[in-house]
Amino acid sequence: MNRVVFFIVSIDTECDKSIDWSIPYPISFRNIYEGVAEKLQPMLDGYKIKPTYLLSPEVMYNEESVSYFKSIQDRCELGTHLHGEFIDPDKVQNPRWTNDFQSDYNETLEREKLRTLTELFKIKFGYMPKSFRAGRFGIGQNTWRILAELGYSVDSSLLPFNIIKTGKATYNFYYTPVKPFYPDVQNWMNFGKQETCKILHVPMTVHNWLFQRIPFFIGKPLSEQNEIRKFSRILFAKKREKTYSLRPRVTNADSLITLIKNHIKIHNAHEPIVLNMMFHSNELQSGASPYAQSPLEVDQIISTIRYTLDYLYGCHSVHSIGLSDSTQYYGRDI
Repeated sequence: MNRVVFFIVSIDTECDKSIDWSIPYPISFRNIYEGVAEKLQPMLDGYKIKPTYLLSPEVMYNEESVSYFKSIQDRCELGTHLHGEFIDPDKVQNPRWTNDFQSDYNETLEREKLRTLTELFKIKFGYMPKSFRAGRFGIGQNTWRILAELGYSVDSSLLPFNIIKTGKATYNFYYTPVKPFYPDVQNWMNFGKQETCKILHVPMTVHNWLFQRIPFFIGKPLSEQNEIRKFSRILFAKKREKTYSLRPRVTNADSLITLIKNHIKIHNAHEPIVLNMMFHSNELQSGASPYAQSPLEVDQIISTIRYTLDYLYGCHSVHSIGLSDSTQYYGRDI
């Protein structure tokens, strides 16, 4: 059945990385000058897609990158992306890795890094950002409250059906809602139960055949026990236990279409359908991430995005929106 689909392309926009995610020096941004400017954005323009570029601090320190994004800001949304090594307080000079999880920061340090990041964006672009995603999906218990204080309206930092292990804690996000929701800042892991925050959370679109069919009281302990999960792979078949994400390099083209079909099915007739495709800017440059080591592999990513868009436009009524535009369809007064 033809449905109205609100389609988001959200891109973690960073410097060039290496095959192991380390940062080569001198730091470079070929993925923006070439991958985004010459390949990605022209392709998205052809489909009238409005991407959301979530800018990591090092990108905003690079004037050529800033100039480029200023030149296209009438055709995209710009937001922020925190890799804390690149921003004060406690900024690391020439970091080799971006391994920090902001959830490991104390509240004061996280607030100051987010404030500095937000001010940097305002200085570079002349207005306040509205959308955000944590580096490494490393959201913590204070993040939504701080983002709300700073004037953000949308976050996209949770990854459903995933367990995040940081240096200090383990977070089980297997029962994070797969649809946009307003979180509870008083009990941040109480997903979708008590809406007390002005921040709308829009997750990357994912689907897990098994865990979306079993209740929380069974699924939560199942997700945490490796031996039980091994049994579930045998019982239900591995492909049904696997989480598929709307990422054009991680998930193959046919699986992306299946994911989209399954995600649309879980919405009732009057419910807004939001699809959030995610990838990194440096995936669009050969040798600048672990994902594409040749021009051919970059072309394959572009082809997968095209294949997905052709399917969506052929089968549904597609409305391309930026991350912060999603509040128009999930907006409410708190």
